[in-house]
Amino acid sequence: MAQQLWYDVVAHENGWAIVITPDRIESFPTKQAAFDAAVEYARKLRFVGYAVQVRIRHRREGAPAERQKKAS
Repeated sequence: MAQQLWYDVVAHENGWAIVITPDRIESFPTKQAAFDAAVEYARKLRFVGYAVQVRIRHRREGAPAERQKKAS
């Protein structure tokens, strides 16, 4: 059976981005565990020649959530 991918178009900085999500997603107990798994997978991709970035949104405990910018 072929793997199904979901493509979401999302606002990003001053433009748009595509987020690609496989149909089967692992759940991790902590943000750190998810980050570590992403870094491990990125290492494998780099080894075969891909350029990879692992990014995570982080906010301090108790800090307000990031607000969407309104178009002027």
